[in-house]
Amino acid sequence: MNMSLPKNYESSPRLDFLKEFNQAFAEGNIHAVLQALSSDVEWHMVGEKLLQGKEEVRQELQSNAEFSPDKVKMYSFISHGKNGAANGKLFFPGGKEMEFCDIYEFSNETGTMLQSIRSYIVSIRA
Repeated sequence: MNMSLPKNYESSPRLDFLKEFNQAFAEGNIHAVLQALSSDVEWHMVGEKLLQGKEEVRQELQSNAEFSPDKVKMYSFISHGKNGAANGKLFFPGGKEMEFCDIYEFSNETGTMLQSIRSYIVSIRA
């Protein structure tokens, strides 16, 4: 899996965390994704479902393990206080493309544990 970063990407501990989290998610690295989540995480997949807790997230990731993208193009990473965001485009085998924006809330202002995620996903090309 190939991930391209925004041209203006500037490394910082939080932005590097978000980059690594997105890379782990795209690669289907369930263990790494779960390590980044608080035990009572809430992951809102807007218009689809709400996952509550690491176990529901693990089950969802396992059920979608075969749908990993070939390429990810990241447009931006943002971090401020307890909040962060990432958006980009996923390229799948067979030509399917999806754009996404994830809004993150960290457990506290200095840590790297995600308390909640709100994901907006749009299919561009089926």
